[in-house]
Amino acid sequence: MVLCRAKAVERGAYSLGMSIFAKIISGQIPCHKVYEDTQVFSFLDINPLSRGHTLVVPKEAAVTVDRLSDEASAAIGRALPRICRAVLAATGATAFNILQNNGELAHQAVMHVHFHVIPRYERGKGEGGGVGVGARAGHPLGRGLAGPRCRGGAGQGDRGSRALIGGRSSRSAVENSIAGRAAEMFGTGA
Repeated sequence: MVLCRAKAVERGAYSLGMSIFAKIISGQIPCHKVYEDTQVFSFLDINPLSRGHTLVVPKEAAVTVDRLSDEASAAIGRALPRICRAVLAATGATAFNILQNNGELAHQAVMHVHFHVIPRYERGKGEGGGVGVGARAGHPLGRGLAGPRCRGGAGQGDRGSRALIGGRSSRSAVENSIAGRAAEMFGTGA
């Protein structure tokens, strides 16, 4: 982790302080973790665009993809397809979007590289339709894609939690299902 932080400082990732994702990765802010290895961290989005919306984040702090090391890029490349398969298997979705923005002009809301895995459902079968033609320019695809709230106290994530599990206020069923599928596919105990 020290090496990754040194690389991140060299790249300017910490110029504005520690990102919310760095705080989530370090455990300062709780989340609904889906997968973790030495270089990649994945968790459910607090403001999901659809049921099962998952974020995949390199542990190396970099603002944009072009600033990631080759090692961190390769780790994301290995983990992302497997996490996508786990999300599909756990949610029953038949399609998905992968969304990744680089820089403010590209509507990046959190200045730490991250990938959104957004399951797509037929109309009426899943909350939210994912990303499509209806996304408005200048609007980062709805509310903040990963707000400062994760699993926690009163008012923290209730709306997003209900959206994930059709009205119930707990994400544990989706979280456990996606994490279980990821563990099966990676051969780990995620």
